[in-house]
Amino acid sequence: MSMTGYNLARLYDLKGKRNIDVEVNFSENPDFKDTLQVKMGSEEAVIPIKELYALVFAVANQDQQADLVPVTQTEVVKYLKFHTVKAKTDIKKDQLIKVRCEINVPTTVVNALNGSIGKTTMEKSKHSIILPA
Repeated sequence: MSMTGYNLARLYDLKGKRNIDVEVNFSENPDFKDTLQVKMGSEEAVIPIKELYALVFAVANQDQQADLVPVTQTEVVKYLKFHTVKAKTDIKKDQLIKVRCEINVPTTVVNALNGSIGKTTMEKSKHSIILPA
């Protein structure tokens, strides 16, 4: 999920000296796309979002890092079909063989961070669909 429009987040200093304001979408200038403007008092800096993500990942513990990893979850429906094949060689001629074919068809694809992918609930069916021959 991406933020649209101007957004401001205020990070409060635990010592109570200076709060930090972080602004997103603060400029129409294309040079500042995918950046944050960070202000502490009268000082300000523009930081690429990727560098902030790298910093957060670097200071996180192993469990927190696992939650920050982007993952893809794909829900699939299994289709089963049985084919009847007539033998030509290697076994008795004209013997019929039934062959089972399975096809997994994706129904839902979710791209998210590992820590948030299980937060959405979806009803799951564990039944296969059998197609008539």
